[in-house]
Amino acid sequence: MRRAWAVLLGLAGALGLLAIGVPAGAQGRGGGSGAGGAGDEPPPILRAHPIDRRDWTLFCEVGLFGAQTRNFSNEFPTPTQPVAFDSAVFVFPVIAGTSMSRTDTDKARVRIRVDGRVLDLTPRILEGYQGPTRLAALDVGETRALPVRLEARLPMTCWDTSIDEKRAMGVPWPEKPWSPEIALNLQPQLFVESDHPEIRALVEKWAGPDVRKYKPYELAKVLAAAVIDYYQPNGGPIVIVPRGPIRGEVSGLLASGLRVEGALAASREGRGSPLDMSNLLTALYRAAGLPARVVVAYELSGRDAGMDRGPGDNPDTRERPQMKAWTEFYLLDERVNPEKGGRGEWIPVDVQRQRQMSSRAPPTDRPWPYFGNNRGFRFTAPIAFHWHPPTVVTNAFEYPGLWGWLPLPAVPRTDTALNFRVIGTPRGGGGEQGW
Repeated sequence: MRRAWAVLLGLAGALGLLAIGVPAGAQGRGGGSGAGGAGDEPPPILRAHPIDRRDWTLFCEVGLFGAQTRNFSNEFPTPTQPVAFDSAVFVFPVIAGTSMSRTDTDKARVRIRVDGRVLDLTPRILEGYQGPTRLAALDVGETRALPVRLEARLPMTCWDTSIDEKRAMGVPWPEKPWSPEIALNLQPQLFVESDHPEIRALVEKWAGPDVRKYKPYELAKVLAAAVIDYYQPNGGPIVIVPRGPIRGEVSGLLASGLRVEGALAASREGRGSPLDMSNLLTALYRAAGLPARVVVAYELSGRDAGMDRGPGDNPDTRERPQMKAWTEFYLLDERVNPEKGGRGEWIPVDVQRQRQMSSRAPPTDRPWPYFGNNRGFRFTAPIAFHWHPPTVVTNAFEYPGLWGWLPLPAVPRTDTALNFRVIGTPRGGGGEQGW
């Protein structure tokens, strides 16, 4: 049985400036950004589309609701128990950017709402994790309420990408060690068990005992092709929990967590949650010596995007949005800006979307629609580089939900729900009233 966690995501208001202080384009050693070249420096290998981009504000809400118990003699519920604790720390990710997005961290907000009242709190910023992940931490005092909500507002710009395949294929392995920040993305993390012998064995099976016979970009393609051919995604990405006041009757459904089992489970079963395709690929990249990260995101529906089809022709999002994930690996070219250690770029690989096109991977010597190239990224809002915060927190549900908390003296029994929604960021840069 998994450790009990609890997940609820929602957005409504904001208190406290989240000054992350690191631009989204910062890429570790070399500092490449994907925005354009400087002087005689060649342009980035990964290109941001100059027109196909959108400004979004993503609202996330994690709702904690008091548990409702039943009197089994007559099947009627007893009064709902409040969410009660002496003190608690709540954390939620606020990432600066990805290969296809930049978050306006100066305008990002995270807050706690108790019984409808926003608490006057200033977040602490926790840094130094893989990704790089940055967490907003909120310290809450003694509370007894129905309900408690963790809310975030994340304004961002998202764009489509394309890649210079020929130049990417020519980048050799770096001769110097990875920078400390980038090297973190070679280490295992929860649901990305890159150090497990079975994951390493798959790398050898699919790429051979000497992975450096390939250059980094080609190796990334070889492993992505193997995952596409091997793994069969099924079911949805969200865990839905039925709830109702009378046993046996369902009056509501809670989206309580993200359906992930992890890279190791995916490697053993060869099928499962679509989200685990990215966990498996990320673990393989790390085991092969390629720094990599999982990007967890909210993909808009065709209706949200003002289209009669799913963004990027995704059939899964024609009518409704969904949670999704992809992998980004770090491509470092030490020949560019050698005095600064080279220029690095995060390259996105969406094996889930690639497999929707065909259960067989394209030839590795040809460009792929979702390897570096992605014409639907502008309708996708990244949230995190982890499934559960990489610090000492828990939740109250079986599956993760990006957020975490550490209540004292114990974790109270709660129902939780995740809620996401997106609006186009107003031209003036403002948000909804109340933030």
